[in-house]
Amino acid sequence: MKIRFGSKSGEQGTALMVTLFLCTFMLLSVVGYLMNARHQQYIGQRAQVWNMSISVAEAGIEEGLQHLNANSPNLEQGGWTRNGTTYQRAQTLSGNSRYVITINAFDINNPVLTAIGYHEAPVFGGSSAGTTGQSDSTLQTSIAQSINRTIEVRATRRDGLFRGALIAKEGVDLNGNGVSTDSFDSTNPLYSNSGRYPAGNLAKLRSNGDVYVNSSLLNAANVGNSDIHGCLVVGPGGLPNLGPNGGVGSYPWRLAGNNGIQTGYFRDDSNFTFPDVEIPYTFGATPAPGTVSTTNITVSSGTTTTASYPSPAPASGVITNISYATTSVQPSPVPSGMVVNTLTTYSSSSSYPPPGTYVGEVRRQGSKYYYNRITGYSYTYPVYTYSYNTYTTNYVVTSRAYDYIINGGHPSLAPVNYYVDEIEGSVFVRGNARLVVRDGFSGEIFINSDGKLEAYVGGSSISVSGNGVINDSGYAANCIIWCTASVTSMDFSGNAEITGVIYAPQADLKLNGGGHLPFDFTGSLVVNSAKLDGHFSFHYDEALRSYNSNARYLVTSWNEI
Repeated sequence: MKIRFGSKSGEQGTALMVTLFLCTFMLLSVVGYLMNARHQQYIGQRAQVWNMSISVAEAGIEEGLQHLNANSPNLEQGGWTRNGTTYQRAQTLSGNSRYVITINAFDINNPVLTAIGYHEAPVFGGSSAGTTGQSDSTLQTSIAQSINRTIEVRATRRDGLFRGALIAKEGVDLNGNGVSTDSFDSTNPLYSNSGRYPAGNLAKLRSNGDVYVNSSLLNAANVGNSDIHGCLVVGPGGLPNLGPNGGVGSYPWRLAGNNGIQTGYFRDDSNFTFPDVEIPYTFGATPAPGTVSTTNITVSSGTTTTASYPSPAPASGVITNISYATTSVQPSPVPSGMVVNTLTTYSSSSSYPPPGTYVGEVRRQGSKYYYNRITGYSYTYPVYTYSYNTYTTNYVVTSRAYDYIINGGHPSLAPVNYYVDEIEGSVFVRGNARLVVRDGFSGEIFINSDGKLEAYVGGSSISVSGNGVINDSGYAANCIIWCTASVTSMDFSGNAEITGVIYAPQADLKLNGGGHLPFDFTGSLVVNSAKLDGHFSFHYDEALRSYNSNARYLVTSWNEI
């Protein structure tokens, strides 16, 4: 039997080879597509991490600036490590992010902050390393596999928030003809009267009663015909509006009859931040009503003179006075220290004088004898009197009832915390105290000479009435009123005077009807806006520039390196 081989089996082998080739090609195409897709995913994830790492670095800068503002110059607080004038801190965040912030405080007024932000990098072909909560050695490994970006920020120290007589976010309208500002320094006797405003003493008054307006809007600072003895500062590009008799400048310049703005007394670099105020606590002692008695002592003095030594001798001491008396009759008994004086006249006669009628020598010239003739005797003796001071003391006791009495601690110790829902009436403060008023304040405050008050006011409004804020200590920093963001209205009524600081950056202040008596605000006032129509005077206390936790640092440059 003869077997025949045909071409069909060869065709089948060719088909199998083509099929294997096509399957291999399709497999490689699928693998290549999957690898490309995974690479694109990796690139996308890496780009996201790249962006996130700059945010992490910025978080480090934020912490560094907050640390400077809160703790300067004591920068070792809060877990920071010091190496000479350099301070460093590392912080691990959620999501496997970490930053290292370094503060170069060689020049504490112009520090340099460097923040390195790390974020876990995606690993192509494997899982990423490092998780939150790892040990330090593991974190070092994680950092080595992380993407990092570095920011360098230069900052400068600015005077504190309370660096002007009147500070407004949106604008000021000084519409009255009697509005004025100036300054003094309660800590310097050259520029104050025992710490108080030296009213009328031009030798002690200063020209730093600055007015700040953060807004750059046209006419946000309407000076009108006011006297601004200090600088006017508005937001970048802003311009002020002055009336024909208004002026901004120094006391000598204005007294010379100048109007307008003195060179160097206008700037457009106002750059305030107005942090929100939070109520620091929700419970404390409750102030109760009561009566406070004030004793005024008046002491008058005089001098008493007597011929005999006083017995008992007064505490002020006795002064012995000596005078001399002369008489022609010999006193009896003879006083101690008496002196006999011979009274004579110059005489002449033609005969020799009889013995005992002359003193000294007798001289003869021609037929005449010349001599001092005795005409009588007098007696001189000392007279003693005694003088001493007498005092009369008058006590006047004045009693007044107050709606709220706050008894704080010793001024050198921590303040005593008080809490109340609302204030309506008069408040008396002695000692060092803090007060939270949850739902608004309306009334007057009396601060004793040893008193110090830091008040936090919530609600929607604050109204100072009656006598205002009578601060017997004389220092504005001894009465600071912080208003929360909910306080949007502020009112000063009557002829109230205020010595203190009021911080209410969301409140609009309107003052009307001044003119009978000057309204004096001594200290610093921070508001959203102020509209004044009348006779009002603002006296800035330059001692507020150094108020603790008041200074701040502003960024002057930001660079990625």
